[in-house]
Amino acid sequence: MVGLPEQLLLGKKAECAAWKESSMQTVMIFTICFAVTLMAAAKTYEVNTAEAFNRRAAALKPGDELVVRSGVYADWKLELPCKGTASQPIVIRPEQPNSVVFRRGTVITVQGDWLVLRGFQFEHCGGHMLYLDHACHNRITDCRFLWCGNPRWTFVSTVKISDLSHSNRIDHCTFEASKSVSIGQSVSRNQQRVGQHNRIDHNIFRDIIRLYGNGQEAIQLGPGGPSDQNAAHAIVEYNVFDNASGDAEVISNKSSGNTIRYNVFADCKGQLVLRGGKDCLVEGNLSIRSTGGIRMHDRGHTIINNLIVASQRVGIVVSGGTENYAAPQDCLIAHNTIVNAGKEAIKIACKPEAAKGTRVINNLLMADGKTAYTWQKSVLVHDTASLGDRVMNNLFWATGKAQIGDEGKGAILADPLLTGPAGGWALGAGSPAIDRAVSLPKVAYDRLGIARPIGRGSDIGAWESDLSSVSRSQVVLPEIPPHRKPFDANNLKGEKLFPLPAANPAATWTRPETGEMVQEDDALKLSDTQIRLKTPLPADFVAEWEYLPTALESRAKVTFAATGTHGGYTLSWGGIYKGSKGIKCHGIITLDKAGDMVADGHDIVMEYCRKETPKPGAWYRCRLIKHGELLRLEMYDTQVTTWQAKDTVTPIVIWRDRGHIGGSRLGAGTFGIKQSGTGLWRNFRVWGCRTEAM
Repeated sequence: MVGLPEQLLLGKKAECAAWKESSMQTVMIFTICFAVTLMAAAKTYEVNTAEAFNRRAAALKPGDELVVRSGVYADWKLELPCKGTASQPIVIRPEQPNSVVFRRGTVITVQGDWLVLRGFQFEHCGGHMLYLDHACHNRITDCRFLWCGNPRWTFVSTVKISDLSHSNRIDHCTFEASKSVSIGQSVSRNQQRVGQHNRIDHNIFRDIIRLYGNGQEAIQLGPGGPSDQNAAHAIVEYNVFDNASGDAEVISNKSSGNTIRYNVFADCKGQLVLRGGKDCLVEGNLSIRSTGGIRMHDRGHTIINNLIVASQRVGIVVSGGTENYAAPQDCLIAHNTIVNAGKEAIKIACKPEAAKGTRVINNLLMADGKTAYTWQKSVLVHDTASLGDRVMNNLFWATGKAQIGDEGKGAILADPLLTGPAGGWALGAGSPAIDRAVSLPKVAYDRLGIARPIGRGSDIGAWESDLSSVSRSQVVLPEIPPHRKPFDANNLKGEKLFPLPAANPAATWTRPETGEMVQEDDALKLSDTQIRLKTPLPADFVAEWEYLPTALESRAKVTFAATGTHGGYTLSWGGIYKGSKGIKCHGIITLDKAGDMVADGHDIVMEYCRKETPKPGAWYRCRLIKHGELLRLEMYDTQVTTWQAKDTVTPIVIWRDRGHIGGSRLGAGTFGIKQSGTGLWRNFRVWGCRTEAM
């Protein structure tokens, strides 16, 4: 072959280089122009009615923004069928951050893909108020859900992820005082329909108070039953559960293949529960000052690197199998640190069916017995399933009233020399936990994301000791919420304005113009009438009373801060409604302002709407607080329920009047009662609020 002359060859190379550079510039210019064209094509639309919202939402294109003008809106029924793209999501947001409040019967149904719903506030909205319906790659972020949920049925999710909804994210939201399940994902019996890879992260679940014996989980992954063997591959991470006590299962896992990691549970009357499903990973979570830490059922789970501090009962429960819940099989419980569990650090149950094949290895367990209930012993491992040598190489340190229990094989009995504050401990120099762990391929990192081992071997417990030499990034858990004293209205009580005179309770009230008011023992019996106190109440007060309906149809109303017989706030409860299974008690307590319903809550006295007649002798015991912008109705049943301590007061209706609805906040005014049907009223007392508390 004859070669090209050198000069010609160099010329060809230069020509090719010039062409290549020119082509790259052309591609770059085209790319920039294309991006600019797309940006120019994206539009922003502003709306302030539900009709305009839905009309615009149906036509949104990738990159568009739909902006809701600042305001407070009720009962909007919104649909989002539009589709963005990964590079150009469609954004739905308020005009200004936190400037839009949706309330009451508002429902948002998301059926589109690649949407971002950002920065809205929801108050007293009902169940399924935000519904991801066959929706994919959407993000719900920086939203606040106050007092939301179904006020009649605690099992209904506030935010619902349906089947065939994949790769959605719910993050940086706050759920406060939820009345039913906060976030729930459906898990179908058909694996092909189960939503995959949904992520729930960096949210706060706060002050969720139990209203019934079941429901109100902060997060529920699946409804349970046969579907729990289907995999959802959901990720729940970096969330904070602060006094999230709506159910004994703060997180209720009822599906397979999920990852629950790096969450913080503080002061919760519940625990993280693997109720069903298989092959879940529970890693790096922190539970402190809560009822329990982790409870598990079913098979193939990996429970590693968790830190459980001062649980009132059991740190980790390996449950016995029952007819409805499978006994744990072939699970790994390793490298957890459990400190000062009130009852047992790890309990391995045997009844009705014992756990099988589960290994308990490299855990650091210590207790001083001081947190134990007076009627129970603090034991580090209680192995009633007789796992034997599958409990191995754990470090035990029991002092005071605490006992080691079933130490298994190769136990290390020594002080682990923990240093630092609770929840942020490290292994001190010379700790017997250092380099003493059995190697486990499934535990390649510690709870801070540091690769194991650092030294000659991995350390026992949840973290490696020497972190100073590690330059790689670490897992940063959310901050531990400080312990807060519960709200106590007694701290607000100032001067007692008056009680109902026991000898003549009717003397404090105006005489009714219609109906009947008669004294019956120490109570007033009212029938189809309306009365009010002769003396107006101040702007801030605490009032208490007891009420007993004589029939399911009886309905009561309390009006306060009214001008004479007009306006004011009104609490209403009782009566009946016609449900799908016949006539039931109404079951909902509502708060109105000048005729506009602003808040609602469960009627816990009527036991969840399942009663057909009032419980004999079951008086409503009510406490109403009006303090600044706060309106709060508390209630407890005189027949104490199994999940309540004696005289436990439950907040039923909470609302803050910021003057956005029905005009300015109402001040001093009259207090009245309206009785439909017949009811008994007694023990009416009123206090002004202390000046220093205002």
